Amino acid sequence: MKNVIKTFIKTKPRLYDVVTRVCQFLFLRKDDTYEFFDNFSKAHGRRVTFLQVGASDGLRWDPIRSFIVRDAWDGILVEPLPSVFDLLQSNYRYVKKSKLVFVNAAVSSLGAETLSFWTFDDTFLSKLSLEERVIYSQKSSFSKEHVLRWIRLNKHPEGILREIRVPCFTLGEIVRRYWDGHPIELLVIDAEGHEASIIEGIDFESINPEAIYFESHNLAAKKKDVYDFLSQNNYKVIEIGGDSVALRNASDLADRLQLKPRTAARC
Repeated sequence: MKNVIKTFIKTKPRLYDVVTRVCQFLFLRKDDTYEFFDNFSKAHGRRVTFLQVGASDGLRWDPIRSFIVRDAWDGILVEPLPSVFDLLQSNYRYVKKSKLVFVNAAVSSLGAETLSFWTFDDTFLSKLSLEERVIYSQKSSFSKEHVLRWIRLNKHPEGILREIRVPCFTLGEIVRRYWDGHPIELLVIDAEGHEASIIEGIDFESINPEAIYFESHNLAAKKKDVYDFLSQNNYKVIEIGGDSVALRNASDLADRLQLKPRTAARC
């Protein structure tokens, strides 16, 4: 019954956000990731300009949705899969106070117009519940091997793997094409194994965020290279659970944001 209620709530974005706020008020969802974004938002007067790469549906397991809704953050949300992109737009439709720009594309440092993107066969996805479809769609990636690992882990036939072509832009191109607001202060990257390529391809003349939050547990052997690249560009990297945040010229900002690991039960 509990799972049925949770699933129903996730079909009602406004209700989902209300329930999430209640959970946060009751200190049931304030883990280290939440604390970072909460303190970052407060340090910026509760108004942050962001660019989110791999925004997915904008609701399930999204690290910044609470602050977009609560503090009226402005920014760009980038998602390559058309079906998930439709969910993303729908899940933010009622949010009116923020300036939100949605881009149905992928981010690449290569500057190509389109690239191969690996996802799952539509027939296979159609047999799943909405929750399962979102989970599987979030495993889509530029890396064929990354998606194959997920398929093998879940003991599915490799025939469910599907290659599609998606439009691609560099981060700088996205900002130039789609943004006319305040400079981007926060970059959030969830690219399922493609984080290293995106980060190492950043043109800091085009986009120079104060903080870069990214999944680092998928970096494997590239982790040191990514950390070194960020360090060379005046960022200090701090690990938060399985993720990392790079703070620009910010040896004091880490203390000001109170980056202290903590875990707690989630709603």
